Amino acid sequence: MSLQVFLTWLSRWLYRSSKHSKPKKKKMQRLSKRFDEDLVFFALTIYGEARGECLEGQVAVAYVIRHRLEKWNRYSSYKNTVLDRLQFSCWNRYRIGYGFISPYDHNTKVLKKAFENFDEMFDNHKILRQCVHVADGVMNDMFLDYSKGADHYLAKWLYESDACPSWAKKYKVTTTIGNHIFLRSFMIER
Repeated sequence: MSLQVFLTWLSRWLYRSSKHSKPKKKKMQRLSKRFDEDLVFFALTIYGEARGECLEGQVAVAYVIRHRLEKWNRYSSYKNTVLDRLQFSCWNRYRIGYGFISPYDHNTKVLKKAFENFDEMFDNHKILRQCVHVADGVMNDMFLDYSKGADHYLAKWLYESDACPSWAKKYKVTTTIGNHIFLRSFMIER
């Protein structure tokens, strides 16, 4: 064995056995002892985005998420779909809009509380329970698609204002339910 090969081997061995080696990954604590992680993230998004809406509005928001998962090739799970960067404002650390970044979004604060205490909140909050049932129902084809094929939605006041994003005006409005306008992009063929 040449000196160079030995020194290379020795440096690798020392590196692996030193404090610089990668620590063992800690096992993540489950969000819920009762529910699948995909269902939890799906339900929390409905809770964060539409907890004040009627049942039909919550189902329509859930179908928007499902349509994105099924029709867009970039997602592999409900969790990946809802956590995609800047897609659902309740998961955004900072809400972006109107040319400035606001460091506070009430939905983010509410969602954080539900995220950290999911099982307890499920037991004590009727609306979160309803969101779990909506998510489960949409996953298992137990509801009609009130969104009428939409893959986007936004607040009615925003759509009707001068601050409406330019992309929203290019998409087809499928329906209006409660405080949301539902839109279909050209990525979904129906």
